[in-house]
Amino acid sequence: MAKKVAAPAIVGVKVTANHESLDVHPCQVGEANEYARRICGLQPFRGDGKAELSRTDKKRYVEALNRNRSEGQARLVNFDGGYGDPT
Repeated sequence: MAKKVAAPAIVGVKVTANHESLDVHPCQVGEANEYARRICGLQPFRGDGKAELSRTDKKRYVEALNRNRSEGQARLVNFDGGYGDPT
């Protein structure tokens, strides 16, 4: 008889607010949320200007920002390797 092995269950998506490079000034929150909603359907900014995103949403937001950059404008690069990797 085969032994049953329990697979770990996904409890939830971890949302963090430590994306300092994406933060905006508190007076820009409304405009930044409107722009984010228009380009990728998210509203990631809290009232204090901090971006609250899961890793998946952060990737989606950065990709949308890069697609909407004008010619010659610098692109954002997401160096978050995850799992505590600082690179």
